[in-house]
Amino acid sequence: MVRVEVLTSPNCTYCTVLKMRVNKVVEELKAKKIDVAVKEVDVLKQPEIRLKYEITSAPALVINGKLIFIGLPREDEIRHRIEEAAVKET
Repeated sequence: MVRVEVLTSPNCTYCTVLKMRVNKVVEELKAKKIDVAVKEVDVLKQPEIRLKYEITSAPALVINGKLIFIGLPREDEIRHRIEEAAVKET
């Protein structure tokens, strides 16, 4: 299973867009039988996450415990990284 964390903060427009992109990609990948679990993490409520990944801004994307993107990646970039992680899991 690929574990995806979407690191967000309140009132962040880009965070909302990233969540929508991730959810869209995950639904497409689930149709391809790729098992993905998504968790949203509010970095203001959980500041230890900011320290863990050494980020100073949101949004950010973590896949299988590794910081992959800070900012707003395109859907194809998200898809590629999740598929890549799924291959490593097998």
